[in-house]
Amino acid sequence: MSNRAKSGQEYAASARAAPGLLNLSEPLASISVFHLTPATRDSLRRNTLSVNAYPTAHGGLVYIGASCHRTPVEPDLSRVVATARHAGLHWLLFDEESPVVRDLPVYDAATPMASVSNPSVSSHQHADIRHPLGKTTDAAAGI
Repeated sequence: MSNRAKSGQEYAASARAAPGLLNLSEPLASISVFHLTPATRDSLRRNTLSVNAYPTAHGGLVYIGASCHRTPVEPDLSRVVATARHAGLHWLLFDEESPVVRDLPVYDAATPMASVSNPSVSSHQHADIRHPLGKTTDAAAGI
């Protein structure tokens, strides 16, 4: 069998599998780690948050789920999670280089996640959390 035929068969198999894979996908947003207080950022770094989290060098991935397995006890994280759940998200990636979300609090940027110097929070772009169907979430409306 030629390479071209193999590529065609692999593409066809991938095309058939894609809808099933898409059905397993969960919405994620990447936002500034500076929406978390220094204490919560430290808990994320040490993997001791009250919810399921996966620390990275410059933040971490937090599972917020479709159903509430755990409710964050950290007030700053709780506010972000409530907004994100309203937007239909299941995951939050907190990162030093991700944008700041308009109308969410921003905390002390002088305490970076790692020893690497971080950019000033004021240099971050502001972003709206978007609903998976394209709707903009209005965090100012108390969502």
